[in-house]
Amino acid sequence: MEIYRQQILRLKVLNNVLNWPSTFPGEDQARKFLLAPSWKLDYFQRTLFHEHLKQFPKLNELYWWKEHLHRLYRIKGYNRSIKALHGMIHKMRHSSLPEVQRLAKTLHKWRVEITNYFRFRVTNATTEGYNNIAKLVQRRAFGYKCFGNYRLRVLNACAH
Repeated sequence: MEIYRQQILRLKVLNNVLNWPSTFPGEDQARKFLLAPSWKLDYFQRTLFHEHLKQFPKLNELYWWKEHLHRLYRIKGYNRSIKALHGMIHKMRHSSLPEVQRLAKTLHKWRVEITNYFRFRVTNATTEGYNNIAKLVQRRAFGYKCFGNYRLRVLNACAH
């Protein structure tokens, strides 16, 4: 919970520094810029955002690691992806931020699965989608006493 509060505080500070025009809704706009890939922002937005990020070194570093992950998944070719992933993990281990170092450990543990994506270009998104539908059906009904009815309802929901 404390981490969540710190992130909200960072967004509020960032919004105050950025001085968005009144057409921007503030906190939501900073979140939009932080989460959007850099290449999706226009030149003015990108330049202004990067200038303001320089005032927050930790947030700036986290933002650039997020950008590196976006670039990693746009790489074509299995061998190039392995080389890029190993290079990124090596650089992340030397980061001053413990969150980035922890992410490097996680990426290292999952490196085989991550690089398999570049070989086959298949994800588990379909399975995750079906799980989401099943949970949604169960939540809407406040639980089922008979598994057969639940199964039929999930199959019906997934057929659409």
